[in-house]
Amino acid sequence: MTKGPLLLLFFLCLLFQPTLSSQDPKVLTILKSKDIFTLDPGKVGNVETLDVVSSIFEGLVRYDVGSLNPEPCLAERWESDPQGLRWVFFLRKGVYFHDGREVDSSAVLYTFQQRRPGGKVPSSQWASLQGYIASIKALDRYRIEILLNKTFAPFLSTLAEASSFVIPVGSYERVPFQPIGTGPYRYSHRSVGENVVLLKNPRYWNGAPKVEKVVFKVVPQPLWRILQMKNGTGDASIIRSAREWEELTVFPDLQVDTFPIFGTWGIVFNLKKPLWQKLESRRAMAYLFDKPNMVKEAFRDLAKPATSPVVDYHWAYCRTLKDYPFDPSKSKELFQRGGGRFPSDLTLLVPQGQIGLETLANRLARTAKGIGLRINVKVLPTTELQRVMKKGEYDLSFIGWVSGGDPHLFLAPWLPLFDGRDPLLETILTKAAATVAPSERAALYCQVQERLLTQLWMISLFHPRVAVVHRRDVKGLGFSPLYSLVLNRIIKETYR
Repeated sequence: MTKGPLLLLFFLCLLFQPTLSSQDPKVLTILKSKDIFTLDPGKVGNVETLDVVSSIFEGLVRYDVGSLNPEPCLAERWESDPQGLRWVFFLRKGVYFHDGREVDSSAVLYTFQQRRPGGKVPSSQWASLQGYIASIKALDRYRIEILLNKTFAPFLSTLAEASSFVIPVGSYERVPFQPIGTGPYRYSHRSVGENVVLLKNPRYWNGAPKVEKVVFKVVPQPLWRILQMKNGTGDASIIRSAREWEELTVFPDLQVDTFPIFGTWGIVFNLKKPLWQKLESRRAMAYLFDKPNMVKEAFRDLAKPATSPVVDYHWAYCRTLKDYPFDPSKSKELFQRGGGRFPSDLTLLVPQGQIGLETLANRLARTAKGIGLRINVKVLPTTELQRVMKKGEYDLSFIGWVSGGDPHLFLAPWLPLFDGRDPLLETILTKAAATVAPSERAALYCQVQERLLTQLWMISLFHPRVAVVHRRDVKGLGFSPLYSLVLNRIIKETYR
């Protein structure tokens, strides 16, 4: 038998092997394109990690499915003064960590102390809070008081981020770090590069989950994810490209649910290179993107072309923005005008495992070739891509960002990528964060978005919608705006 028929037989056997999920209905297997980065909520660095961490840990507040507003979690309620300078959080009583210790004020104090600058695991979110926090103290065992020295409108939303998930006292004194939280699932074990296994928390304060075990299985190749969803090895997976959409939405045993998220993908420039320090060159790139057709080809209905980093259904979205039209001849003219010497060779970085982004990159490269510009597409693992960016060995890179419902938390993290070249932008953002009135904040964020569009420190490309494919016997799957699966409500109809 030749090699071709052998491969065909192998794939057919894989496709039609017995459905593993029906053999063990107490287990939910979620297929992931990448391995997790960490099990420490203070170090979460990619969206692949959030699914796991958000199932183990919780914060004082959280975002519920389909909501951009924080709601109670470990804190059953809170009080604040009109200026938002004094906050008191009332903890739920009778909530326990997975090791049996009760959650109280000391755990919250310990967590926040370790995440602030100078702590054992300082986070960027808490670094942004540092200039605002005057004090944090326990009023009693179940009440926490946080005083701010000036108004910070995104404060409550910051507490819904993973960096504010609460851990037990002494967690960072244990080496290695033990992932002990309060969430619906507790950590069991991990095989690096293969899977992470969680078990249900029978004492979960909001009701024990119905599914006994959740397995996050790492399957980097899209073809393998497609096959494993079809043959029942996988129970759920996020669709990441038009190809996966086309293959999986027509399969009768599968169902696809879509969820909005507060996220964006764009192109950032290596602003240390003289070419990109010229506004004409940055605008020249903008004219090379035929966004509606490119996004449709790459993602079908899983994404929408973007003019701003802010999603168009958000209260802070600026509705007067007008995007750059697709005009390759204008692009060539601007490159020649701005650079003097036409750039002949550029490097574009693409994170590995993202078929849709690769499709976008290749479409851009073909368009650029038509004006005599060569774009070399480099697909790299995320850690390698970050290393290459840090060394400055690139011209352009795809960057994606997901954050909570407040626009400040979404816009401010982009600033370091602009290399400090726009102090006016930073000034407007700081003013918006200190403004309480929603209409005034919206006007300031409109100024930010208009400036991003005119100065083009980045090119906003698309806003993703998350499509989760799952077997029809899996019910109750949810998705948080923080880009994490919500698993505590899931049931498998074969196991109740």
